Amino acid sequence: MPIDLRKHDPDDPITIRPETNKAKIIKLLYRDTNLGFTPAEIREELDLPRGTVSGTLSRLHDEGLIGKTSDGLYHGLDHREDL
Repeated sequence: MPIDLRKHDPDDPITIRPETNKAKIIKLLYRDTNLGFTPAEIREELDLPRGTVSGTLSRLHDEGLIGKTSDGLYHGLDHREDL
């Protein structure tokens, strides 16, 4: 999907291209930051392959874009108003 250069900021540290699996997962988790999802629930909700979901969740968590509870539930972060 092309990027609208009128809205593009190359210095923006958050690089989430629309319609990617990364964007789909972010959108799901930030619908309600009070909800936590297992990787299986995310796979089922978004109809994505297992390896895609687990790898993307790991990267998003490592980048500080999503949270993860000690028992493995992924969620949006209420302090991230930029997402």
